[in-house]
Amino acid sequence: MNKNTVPFTGRTLRGELALLVAVCINSLGVVLMLYSGAGISAISSVPFAFSEVLPKISLGTWTYLFQGLLVLSLMILRRKFVPSYLFSFVVGFVFGELLDLHELWLPILPTALPWRILYFVISYVLICIGIALSNRCGLPIIPTDLFPRELADITHVRYPRIKIGFDVTCLAVTACLTFFFLGHLEGLGIGTIVAAFTMGKGVGIIGDLLDKHVRFVSVLTKRKEREQDTAHPLTLHVTYTAFPGKRNVFLQAVQEARIPEITRQEAGCLQYDYCASEENPDQILLTEQWTTEAQQQAHLKQPHMQRQQQIKQTCIAETTVEKC
Repeated sequence: MNKNTVPFTGRTLRGELALLVAVCINSLGVVLMLYSGAGISAISSVPFAFSEVLPKISLGTWTYLFQGLLVLSLMILRRKFVPSYLFSFVVGFVFGELLDLHELWLPILPTALPWRILYFVISYVLICIGIALSNRCGLPIIPTDLFPRELADITHVRYPRIKIGFDVTCLAVTACLTFFFLGHLEGLGIGTIVAAFTMGKGVGIIGDLLDKHVRFVSVLTKRKEREQDTAHPLTLHVTYTAFPGKRNVFLQAVQEARIPEITRQEAGCLQYDYCASEENPDQILLTEQWTTEAQQQAHLKQPHMQRQQQIKQTCIAETTVEKC
């Protein structure tokens, strides 16, 4: 049974509106974080470093160039031309222009320390909300938000881990550029470090809240739904026969390792449920369903599946798999 068949009872909003809001608040959040004195946000740290090293080109323009490099990198990783990525250039251009616009008016704000702390908190929350909206709008998004989302899909690694890795890499590049060309670190502060190591989690928390109450539909949603309808999901019925007395040990161990929870968050996972057989006290039944076989194969290579193999070695005597 597909776990997504439960009727959605929240509100349905337009993805186009979500994208517009995301671009506006993300651009404000980036400049406001810099203005707070706590440091630049990770997603704009590299363009900021270039704008400091080569100040004749504005932050907005460097942002556009950096975003173009990210989109090109994604196409290389996918080994194909992706037309929808081109719209990201348009979104990225608007984002860059808004950065320059916000830089013009933000200096009128007060600069006392309590205000700066408030600016950092507001900017952090704005960026988290903006990225969460971007990831759910169903449209091509700002390339700095698009890159970690698409990389998570390509590598089948969870988004928070990819996002944190991407942010830390950006900060490392920024540190090197400003230190070697300016002789000191520029744009990096305690707020930058805090945001880099926590924003992935923050985006995940806000995203989970959005998923419970709101869904977004866009001009591309119906086309994606038609593509999914024509696909044939892969369903597997797995039967584990445990060593005598080990069935509950196995079930408890996989739950403690959060294997079902983590697996359900993987790309393409439609269902992943363990249950104890009522007929055989040593049997465990696992039903898993995937959008494609390739996604199921990628699932087997995940770190939590290595942990599952370790648990199986001590608890499971036999495994049979039935493919549907």
